[in-house]
Amino acid sequence: MLAMPLLAVANPVELSTRATCATGLLRCCNTVEAPTALGLVGALLGLLGIVVSDVTGLVGLTCNPIEIVAGAFDPVCDAHAVCCEQNFLSGQISIDCVTAVS
Repeated sequence: MLAMPLLAVANPVELSTRATCATGLLRCCNTVEAPTALGLVGALLGLLGIVVSDVTGLVGLTCNPIEIVAGAFDPVCDAHAVCCEQNFLSGQISIDCVTAVS
């Protein structure tokens, strides 16, 4: 048997039509990090009045909404599909995110 390597970084994430968020908004973020790993972005969050130590979920950077219209949405996210509680800077920064369930 030959094993085929998986290249998750290079392949878009296919979301099923069942992908949902229990809370928050469905987003596609280029980068998703733990709040403690943010460095300069953490400083920017501080300028926005967001205390990084109060963020309980992941932080998404350069995020776009995944639109749901009449129960369907564009099922491709080329990065990280997440559900986020709050968005700042027109969605460029999203906080309290969790991986979307599909």
